[in-house]
Amino acid sequence: ILLHKGMASSRVTSLQHTGLSLWSAAYVMSYYIDDMWSHEIRTKESTKWTVLDLGAGLGLCSAVAAKHGMNVISTDSDSQALVLLEENLRRNCDEGNGDISIHVLD
Repeated sequence: ILLHKGMASSRVTSLQHTGLSLWSAAYVMSYYIDDMWSHEIRTKESTKWTVLDLGAGLGLCSAVAAKHGMNVISTDSDSQALVLLEENLRRNCDEGNGDISIHVLD
């Protein structure tokens, strides 16, 4: 996952650029998505899931969901975060993954 070159640490000092940091909650949610898919959803349902990632930031949760074949709608309001989001999803998600769309969150 690419980080913004001006953000050396995971702490953000400005509320304007919270999407440029990889938050601990993203790690936890990504683990939950992976675990949930591996143990519950995949074995019980064949329905294609759609995930809405509000404030996707760098896109870790979106990438994990897409890797499991879920359709993902990723959003953020920070234009810098959207650039990194798009690049991260391009680098980490193959053709065989779920469909991903990126939108500006107003």
